[in-house]
Amino acid sequence: MSRPKVLIVAGPTASGKSQLAVQIAAANDAVVLSADSRQFYKEISIGTARISEQEMNGVPHFFVGHFSVYEPITAGKFEHLALNIIQEQHQQGKNVVVCGGSGLFLDALVVGMDDLPPADLEIRQNLILKLETEGLATLLDQLQALDPVFYQQVDRQNPRRVVRALEVCLLSGRPYSDQREKKTAKRPFSPVWIAPDWPRDLLYDRINQRVDLMIEQGLEQEVKDWAHAFHLDAFNTIGYREWIPYLEGQASKEEVIEKIKQNTRRLAKRQLTYWRRNQHISWIPANQLHDFKFSF
Repeated sequence: MSRPKVLIVAGPTASGKSQLAVQIAAANDAVVLSADSRQFYKEISIGTARISEQEMNGVPHFFVGHFSVYEPITAGKFEHLALNIIQEQHQQGKNVVVCGGSGLFLDALVVGMDDLPPADLEIRQNLILKLETEGLATLLDQLQALDPVFYQQVDRQNPRRVVRALEVCLLSGRPYSDQREKKTAKRPFSPVWIAPDWPRDLLYDRINQRVDLMIEQGLEQEVKDWAHAFHLDAFNTIGYREWIPYLEGQASKEEVIEKIKQNTRRLAKRQLTYWRRNQHISWIPANQLHDFKFSF
């Protein structure tokens, strides 16, 4: 008996993944399972560009606004929960579309988690101290020297991931990227990968427009409401940390907005580099997205 298909809609930020996933799910009696680590949290919706109820168009969604910022979701936890949901949906005769741009979470679901060494408190504390005293740039230089491969892949605005990669490098004496590679775990489904394919300039225009919309929707107030919680992992993402200089009176609102746009464009570039390496992905030209059809 052949395994059921699971469609995975990947690709860079602001490329229309959520809309494409809804379009396909609605035509196939499917549900959507979000693998977007930014959209997991129920307390924040503007800075994460979380899909709205109206945009869901009646299609059931899992993991969108499901968790609290006070209960951060690891890739391992996501892997466990997502596999259970996929199994339950298939048992009920439902198809599943997985949608998200987080390579870490999608790889955990399809490939399985890596057998990395456990956290080392002393090494981590030393790295955090260096981060606080010398800045993220120093850690990035160290990561580039120890693991140039992962340096090209990592979100260089994400101190937590940089610290973890360095911790593994220092603890094991081997590049973090080498240890992330493992044999694909056995799954009760066959993954089919697609991604929207936009010309770079149009993708960047979409990013800029989306940031402007976030501002119109009240991103500044959302940031102020949650500034006390910026130490939580949920806020360690583009759209929130750029406001810190503004809140401290060291930057203008216009400078913050431009920084968010710049950092998001850089993220999209890194995501494209990451996803282009996945030879299983079928890239759907932007002018064909509206009419794109998929059958399970």
